[in-house]
Amino acid sequence: MSAKKFFIVMIALLTLSVAAAVGAIYNGTKFLSKKSLELSEKMAEKDAQVDVIQRIKSSSSNTKDLEQLKVLVNEVLPIDKRQGELVADFLYTATSEAGLPVSSISTISFSGNAKPDALSGAIKSKSVPEVYEYPFTIQLKSIPYTKLLDFLGQIEKNKRIITVDNIQLTPSATNPSDIESISLSLKTYLKPAGATK
Repeated sequence: MSAKKFFIVMIALLTLSVAAAVGAIYNGTKFLSKKSLELSEKMAEKDAQVDVIQRIKSSSSNTKDLEQLKVLVNEVLPIDKRQGELVADFLYTATSEAGLPVSSISTISFSGNAKPDALSGAIKSKSVPEVYEYPFTIQLKSIPYTKLLDFLGQIEKNKRIITVDNIQLTPSATNPSDIESISLSLKTYLKPAGATK
């Protein structure tokens, strides 16, 4: 074989080698791109599954939170008047928490008739839809001004929502730090059973 033919064969083999290498690189790049895309899809699926699992865990804890919230709402906005509980709460608040003698409470009176209706005496709230206001009054007598402040502070801590609309005081004629009589106009609130949850 002559040198010229040998040279041509070598060029041809070199060209084929380069073409094979370029083909291998092209096919390898294509293969790696395809596998990279598949891996990205798998990672995205995994992330989506992790997200679903976390949402499930979160929703189960949210369900517990919702149950606790429902209990709290039923305490602050019961579906009926619960007059007995209100009276007991105020007697306890006055005597134990605010340090007033029981004899200082002269009356606790409620609006409405004596029917055992859960909403008798309650008025539909103008400012909060589906909530009823339930007005009542408390009369106190012969207490120091500081004890009145303690009593009002304890009303704020009551588990039910209670607002004081009006206070009428008659100061003591003999001791300026004492109050002879006090009339408190208050409101508590109800969320009737038929109201939207």
